[in-house]
This record gives sequence, structure tokens and C-alpha cells, in this order.
Amino acid sequence: MAQLYEPETNLHWGMTYLAGAYRLAGGDTCGAVLRYNAGHYAKRMTAGVAPIAPR
Repeated sequence: MAQLYEPETNLHWGMTYLAGAYRLAGGDTCGAVLRYNAGHYAKRMTAGVAPIAPR
């Protein structure tokens, strides 16, 4: 767990997670960010977040 504080390790796993979110979102950037923040199986944004990524 302490290895996650090492920049190379943190970046590797963060980008791996983000890439998975991007694939699950079908290439949609807003959907990828939603899944990155809320979990890979999130389906919609809350009202407070929606203005940040209008459709």
C-alpha cells in the first residue's frame, strides 16, 4: 500500500483505472470521469456535478 505514494506506481495504477473507466464509458470523456470519480459502474451524474460536463 505504501508503494502507491511513489509517483511512478501511483501514476501507473491511476492511469490503468482511468483507462478502464474510459473503455466502460465507450470512449465518452465525461462518462469516463464520472466512472473514475464515482466507480466504474456509475450511470449518471448528480445534479451538483452535471453543470461541469453538459451534454
